[in-house]
Amino acid sequence: MTWTVNREAAALLARGFSASSAAANENRFRFSCDCPCPCRNALSFTSACRGEWINVLLTAIPFRSQTSFIELLCGCMMSPEGWVSRAISAIGGTRHWTAYFKLLERGSWRTLPLARALLRLVLAVLPSGTLTMVLDDTLNMRCSKKAPGVDWRHEHSGKINRPKYVWAQCIVTLGVSVLGNGGVGMVLPIISRLVPQKGNTNKLKIALALVRAVSGASDRRIRVLFDSWFMRARLILPLLRRNMHVIGQARIDTALFLQPETPDVPRRGRPRIYGLRLNADAIEALPEIELTMRLYGKEQRVRLRSIVAVARFLRGMPVRAVWCQIYNDKRQEWTKRRLILASEVDLEAQTIVQFYARRWGIEPLFDGLP
Repeated sequence: MTWTVNREAAALLARGFSASSAAANENRFRFSCDCPCPCRNALSFTSACRGEWINVLLTAIPFRSQTSFIELLCGCMMSPEGWVSRAISAIGGTRHWTAYFKLLERGSWRTLPLARALLRLVLAVLPSGTLTMVLDDTLNMRCSKKAPGVDWRHEHSGKINRPKYVWAQCIVTLGVSVLGNGGVGMVLPIISRLVPQKGNTNKLKIALALVRAVSGASDRRIRVLFDSWFMRARLILPLLRRNMHVIGQARIDTALFLQPETPDVPRRGRPRIYGLRLNADAIEALPEIELTMRLYGKEQRVRLRSIVAVARFLRGMPVRAVWCQIYNDKRQEWTKRRLILASEVDLEAQTIVQFYARRWGIEPLFDGLP
C-alpha cells in the first residue's frame, strides 16, 4: 500500500476540513471520498482511503483541536523535514501560528490515545500473528540550554571524533517492525517519549511504560526487539509476566547455565534452579553451523551456536541463547562473537538472528529526526 500525497491534494484536504468543521455537529468528522473503495458506507482498511484513516486518528483528538491537528498532519506529509514551521508553510495554514503553538504546547489532547489509534490502523493491514515491535533510544544533538530534556548524555555509539558525553536530548521510541519489498525490515514509529532532565524517570521506566500503554490496543501476542542496553531484568521480567516475548542482544559474559538435571529419587531441600555454568570451553563444544543468510539488506555468511540455557539475571528463566558471528568481506575475517537471547525457546537459531536483524530498521528512522 502506497500513499501519494501532493501539495494541492493535502491543501484541499486541510482547507476542506476547516470549512466543514463549522457546520459539523458531532465530535467526529467524516471525510468524503471519490475513490471506488467501500469506505463510503463502512470503514474499510483493505482499500485504506486516506480520509478514513484520518477519521480514525481524529477519534483521539478533542473536537476543538481537530482543525489545527489535520492541518499539521497534512503539512507533515508534504514537507520533507520534520519542522513544525515547514509543515505550517507547506499547507498554508488558515489560522494564526499561535493556534498551532497552543495545540502542541498547551493542548488538552493526549498522545497515548493517538498512538493506540495509529497502532490499530497499522495492525489492520498487517498479516495476523505475533506483532513484532522495536524499542530503542537515540540522542538528538542540541546547542540550546533551554531545550526541553537537554542534558549531558553518554554517547554509547562510540563514533570517531565524538566525545563520550554530548549535550543532547534522549528520545525513546517504540515502533512496529514490518517487512518491505525484498524482505527489507522497516520500522513504523508509534510513540516516542523524551527523557526528562531531572527526576528518577530513566529510559527503562519510559520503555516499559510505552510497551504497557500500546499493548492494550490489540489482542495479539507481542514480541519486543531491543539492543543490549535494554537487556535488563527490570524491563524484561515485567514484559514476560504480561505474556510478551523478547529478543535482544546481551553481554557476551552473561551468566548462563544449563538446565538442572531432574534427580531419579526425591531429595531434601529446594529443587535446583541452575545446572552447570556455560563457560568458554562449553560454548566452544557446542555444535556450530555455517550458512548464508540475508541480513541487513545483503547476503552474509553466518556462524551460529545455540542452546537452551537458564539466565541468572532473569532469575532462572529459560531462554534460547544464540552466539552469532558474521563474516566481514572487507577485512576478510569473522567479527566478534555476539550473544542474542530469546524468550521463545522453540525458535531456531537462524530465525532468532533474522528477527533481531529487523531491529536495525529503526536506525534510518532516527537519522530523519530534525
